[in-house]
Amino acid sequence: MRKLWWTLATLVVGAVLAVGPARAQNVSCTGTLPAGSYTNVTVPAGQFCTVNNAVTVAGNVTVGTGATLYVPAANFVVNGTILGTKAANVDFLLPVTIGANISLTGTTNYIQIETSFIGGALSVINSTASAINVLKNNVAASVLFRDNTTSGAGSDVISGNTIGGSLLCTGNAPAPTDSGIPNVVGGNKVGQCTGL
Repeated sequence: MRKLWWTLATLVVGAVLAVGPARAQNVSCTGTLPAGSYTNVTVPAGQFCTVNNAVTVAGNVTVGTGATLYVPAANFVVNGTILGTKAANVDFLLPVTIGANISLTGTTNYIQIETSFIGGALSVINSTASAINVLKNNVAASVLFRDNTTSGAGSDVISGNTIGGSLLCTGNAPAPTDSGIPNVVGGNKVGQCTGL
């Protein structure tokens, strides 16, 4: 009987240990993303995702067509890449920490990335936005702005960033400005951003 009891107890403890703590998961964000740790996060097409809690993403964040990723107040850490293809808005009002890259292609409304750390490269390509503001960030690799169209003078601002690689700008209308606060660039300033 005692042997049977010990066998059952061992099985129960083993089952509990096997389950362990709550595991990170892949999630679709269609409202406010709860605090926690996730494997990957997707903002589905046409949806609005707000991050105003402490969130850590082990992998990547993908922002779908016509979707919005909005970070008004949060400790938001993404160990991988933020990837937006034809997103509506990517708006970081407070610092975020990105371990790899931010890659935004074809954004249709608004981009604001401010006082954040980007462990890789930042690229903004083929976007038709009301404004693109990249302000006071620390980017470990290069920054690429190519073929973006914004609403007018002063609507495309790359200002006060510290960039480990190069700052490359071409085909943007209007050309980006630095609003009087130059960028510190470890590599070269190229094309439309030569004077920034």
